[in-house]
Amino acid sequence: MPGIKEIANYLNLGTSTVAYALSGTGDVSKQTRERILAYANSVGYLPNRNARRIRARRTSVVGAVVPDLVLVYNETVQQLFRATIERKLELQVTISEFNEELEDRAVQTLMESRVDGLLIRSRWAQWDEVPESSWLRRAIAHGLPVVALASPIVGAPVPCLSMPVREQARMLTEHLMSRGHRRIAWLFNTPMPLYGLHLLKIESEKGISTFIDIILFEDKLTIFT
Repeated sequence: MPGIKEIANYLNLGTSTVAYALSGTGDVSKQTRERILAYANSVGYLPNRNARRIRARRTSVVGAVVPDLVLVYNETVQQLFRATIERKLELQVTISEFNEELEDRAVQTLMESRVDGLLIRSRWAQWDEVPESSWLRRAIAHGLPVVALASPIVGAPVPCLSMPVREQARMLTEHLMSRGHRRIAWLFNTPMPLYGLHLLKIESEKGISTFIDIILFEDKLTIFT
């Protein structure tokens, strides 16, 4: 595939003239620009995006680390995609499965891709639990903008983008209903948290009459029908 140098040689023009014409910048006459663009299109020229990013010292890519792409997080990624596209940015998604090694590798991959920012649903709840050698710590130390997604990393020097509890409840309920389920059980680690109350309300609004509330509390399983 021909590059700028090959196009310049064929048209007997300077590489800077060709580069300006292809990028839409610089002082290039209309006739010359049209001639360059016409030839570039005819030979299937594609710009070297990585080279352009290096010159600009930014990639316009946002990195995201999520545990999976089912239930809540598939919608989260979809919304992130829409938000980045609206801002003429790109989204690069990696999966961690709440695994320490996979999460560390995901952050490393995104840093090596030179993302301009990082959104992460980390497995770590406390900053002092994060290993000193982790790529998450390196990212923050290097000044990469990092935002915790959905759940904060307590003590970490990063903000948190929370996910509204009611919206999570709606997404989960509608996902199960779309698969034909009407008798739904929920397992909580505290006695009917706010999340559970929202689930009850959403399911009531959706016309689900049969509900089993399962609560796991102090290692004892309590079932209410």
